[in-house]
Amino acid sequence: MSSSSTTNWRMLGFTFLGGALGALSRGFITHFGSDPIDIFIANIVGSFILALALTVPALATPERQAFLGAGFAGGFTTLSGVAIIAILGKLSPDIVVAYISLSIVFGLLAYWLGDAVGRRIKRASK
Repeated sequence: MSSSSTTNWRMLGFTFLGGALGALSRGFITHFGSDPIDIFIANIVGSFILALALTVPALATPERQAFLGAGFAGGFTTLSGVAIIAILGKLSPDIVVAYISLSIVFGLLAYWLGDAVGRRIKRASK
């Protein structure tokens, strides 16, 4: 197996492990259910974690970013949970649209805040 192929499998392993832990963590927070507020909070927290994974120097290795960013944050956040809520009829279509819109806005704000915190940590570590 070539060095590049080994690296790809390692990165895939880090991403897979992070994704599994992220999904399990979200499951415990949402009690493996589909409560809209719990899913909203998980999505916001996941956006913040993603920003930190990309900006904090201690997390800046490709392996750590694969584990925390694509893996953990990717597994922790979910839009499919919102789809399940809509399908189960727990929310009306207009509320679902508002919910998704607010999730995007607050997710971007959480990412921006995580990025700002990460950059501050980066400056402080110099």
